[in-house]
Amino acid sequence: MKGDGDYVTCPSCGTTQQRLDAKAYLDQMMAQVRSWIGKAVPGGMAVAGAQNVDPVARYNIWTQSVKPKIDIEYGEYRFSLTSFLSNPMLVMPFTVTTNVTPKHSTERLFQFAEQINGVSPLAVDEESQEYIRTAKGLTDAYAMLANNSKLFREDKPGRYLLMVNNFNTAAEDFRASKGYEPAADRFEGLSLACQAARGCSTATSRAPWAASRPPWPS
Repeated sequence: MKGDGDYVTCPSCGTTQQRLDAKAYLDQMMAQVRSWIGKAVPGGMAVAGAQNVDPVARYNIWTQSVKPKIDIEYGEYRFSLTSFLSNPMLVMPFTVTTNVTPKHSTERLFQFAEQINGVSPLAVDEESQEYIRTAKGLTDAYAMLANNSKLFREDKPGRYLLMVNNFNTAAEDFRASKGYEPAADRFEGLSLACQAARGCSTATSRAPWAASRPPWPS
């Protein structure tokens, strides 16, 4: 968490909370991540020092113990992401929509991405490393788009700036994931569209007649 003020604001969803509460949440999440890693890696091996372990042993731990655990959850998220991407991902100024709803929470997605990152030192060959990059990238992208779906539901100030940031981050994640280049192009375009919508929304809200103007139909 950047800064040293009493409050912090999430750059992805715009939520503001006390720094102590945010730190407590992050500490709890990372404790759950460490617990999952401890159960996934046999023999109590410390993943942080995995580079000093024989590559063959690391490969066996990855393929026999860790990857099967990731596969089940990752498969569910990837399937849900594919379905989620079929939705329109842009909302016009002064409107809201509740039709775009992810199946999974952003909190769970971010935690899963940290779990993948935590076991990444066990990936010793290119195929395993590519799997790690794609799994983490798609999970992070899903989380960013899930946050945007929340912003679709509330016409609050600054939501387009948040959506621009999320679309850009999702596009970077898709770009780094093999086979998802078209998705990266789509969300780069949606980021530009949000920038234009943000300008329209800001300009309209400052217009002399804006205060008496009825909202656009949703």
